[in-house]
Amino acid sequence: MSWYVNQMEQIKLTDMKNRYPGWIWNRSDTHTFLAVPGTHEAYKTVVEPGNTFSPGPATYGVSVWLYDEKLHTVEEMKLEEFKTSFKYCKVPILVSKYRMQDFEIQSEIFADGSIEDYNFMDYFRVRVTNKGDVSRKVHIYVVLRSFGASGGPIRDIKCGDQAVLINGNKQFYFNTVPDRFGAVSLEEDLTDVREVLKQGAFPERSSAADKTGWCSGGLDYAVELETGKSAVYDFVCHLHGGHPNLYWQTEPAIPFNYDLVEKEFINKWESMITFDLNLPSGDFSNAAYYNLIHLYMFTVANAPRTTPYTYPMCWFRDGSYQIVAMDKGGLHDFAEKACLLAQKKDFTTGFGSEADTIGEYIWMMDTHFQLTQNYEFLKTVWDSICEKAELLIEAMQTRKPIISYSEMITHEHSIRPDVQVVAGPNIDGLIAGRMDHHYPLYFVNAFAYAGLSSAARMGHILNDERAARFQEYADILRSRMLEQADEKFCSNERDTFCAFWPTYWADKNKESILKGYEDYWYSKWNIDGKQVHEPLWTYFEVGDAHNRMILGQKKRGWAILEHYLKNHTFPGLYTHNEGDRDENSVLLIWEKCRGWDKNTTTTPTGWTAAELFLLLRDCLIREENGQLIIGEGIPDEWLKEDFSVRNLSSSFGAVSFHYSAAEKMFTVTTEHAPDNIRTPLEQIKIISQREG
Repeated sequence: MSWYVNQMEQIKLTDMKNRYPGWIWNRSDTHTFLAVPGTHEAYKTVVEPGNTFSPGPATYGVSVWLYDEKLHTVEEMKLEEFKTSFKYCKVPILVSKYRMQDFEIQSEIFADGSIEDYNFMDYFRVRVTNKGDVSRKVHIYVVLRSFGASGGPIRDIKCGDQAVLINGNKQFYFNTVPDRFGAVSLEEDLTDVREVLKQGAFPERSSAADKTGWCSGGLDYAVELETGKSAVYDFVCHLHGGHPNLYWQTEPAIPFNYDLVEKEFINKWESMITFDLNLPSGDFSNAAYYNLIHLYMFTVANAPRTTPYTYPMCWFRDGSYQIVAMDKGGLHDFAEKACLLAQKKDFTTGFGSEADTIGEYIWMMDTHFQLTQNYEFLKTVWDSICEKAELLIEAMQTRKPIISYSEMITHEHSIRPDVQVVAGPNIDGLIAGRMDHHYPLYFVNAFAYAGLSSAARMGHILNDERAARFQEYADILRSRMLEQADEKFCSNERDTFCAFWPTYWADKNKESILKGYEDYWYSKWNIDGKQVHEPLWTYFEVGDAHNRMILGQKKRGWAILEHYLKNHTFPGLYTHNEGDRDENSVLLIWEKCRGWDKNTTTTPTGWTAAELFLLLRDCLIREENGQLIIGEGIPDEWLKEDFSVRNLSSSFGAVSFHYSAAEKMFTVTTEHAPDNIRTPLEQIKIISQREG
């Protein structure tokens, strides 16, 4: 039997659930992550509904329960009973509000710390308010258990003067000393803390030990609240506090000023997210902010993550979208570092050496240059762009397979015989590139065209003679794709995802392409008049909507977009899912945790987050062939009221606009003048001006 089997805490959790079905177990219905951008997976905090959370993988679970003649737990509440949001739209302070009988509980949590000092904290505030008509006594329990959002073994637990010690180290600090602390050991007491509390009792011991790792404990705050009055308690989790290899870390100062820490945190994030959306739809604005923020919190060092734990690598197909989204969201410094890091990696995906990543790499580099006009950056990456472009030309012509080593592959696919195949012999002059374990011709060639045309554009800027060669092959490839479209376009579900955006190879006037989109709409998204949505690979549906906006099919685009604005895997956070359970997990991190064992999908997914942000952004402003297009995806009903956008990043610098409903007019401000500014909205005027 493998040594690793004994490390699979999910297996142990499942066994324990079978042995003790009456316990109140972890929710495991959905979650999100909070983190300081750039931190390793070990510092990504997992949060489930009700702000039950674990400060990192395989740590411990934190829950807030109440007792007023009966025990009330968040784990037993329905998902729809929680109201969840970021406290401020640009700032990831996660707020959960819910009722337990006459009491309203509002908790908030955020992750902060210093990359330089490599020291990180989760700040947690709990406010309990009596919403009833009479004064009430209540016990507020803050419970720590070995399972939760992402728990792990607790072999000993006790309470000190300022913090709860877990496995010998100070982990969970409190500003207000509890009235009492109680602990339970499964090994000695044959029970869990919840089983004691539900009886109206409290654990008699103040510490516990259990070599099998099933200790639990709780802090008790007993208070009498008059009607309308609140009790507030502040806590801080020191992530991996006391770890012997992190000996330089400093403990949090206790007591701490929560309001001051929060204010500094707000200022930090508002300085990073610099665009403002004042729109008729709060869902639209929030989805843009929330998804961009999630993408940034997911990052590890200078690399994106599709989602923490499941994909602890830069899966480059998804990653290129994520980097472009963060770039267009104004996070240019991170995007540039990510681009420079990408120079050192080829074909980095969990499925091996995949061909579409070649074009996606060049597209990402071109996007960053267009947004920043950083010529030193372009000179730095130009040689790598040329290498990639030449590889695309080789793949167009090859009669032999192209093989290349890939450094990381998911455990599931690590011994497949095709993982090092980039492309097979060309098929009718098209690249037979491997992607997602097969050869989707139009998906791979779409990004090949985008890569070659982008390389040509950058080469012309640098006056490099290779630009003409790249443009020649881009034109040849596009010509072949258009010639074969009658027979081959829309033979793969990925084709409508990228034909117009972001690759722009398709022709709006070609009948077979329009027919492909029409047929796909009725075979995939609108069956017998009923709107249908993608259950697994959500980014493909959002990408299809993006392309339909550009095609002028705004009503259809919004039929998809509205679904994603109103339906979230974590209600209120605009997050979405991909896949069946964790089928493409890279390193089985979740399996090493006591949590997420009911896993039905991977969430939140960064590829959908990136595509959704990019779609929302392009609904407002989009660049094409030197033009700035305003309001391409704006719904007609918005035009009845004033709204504005400020400081969106574009290839024309920062773009702002104000719409006047009375005048039916956009006033648009840009840093650099486009060749033309237009809007597809009928009877709407545009006035443009230069910034400053």
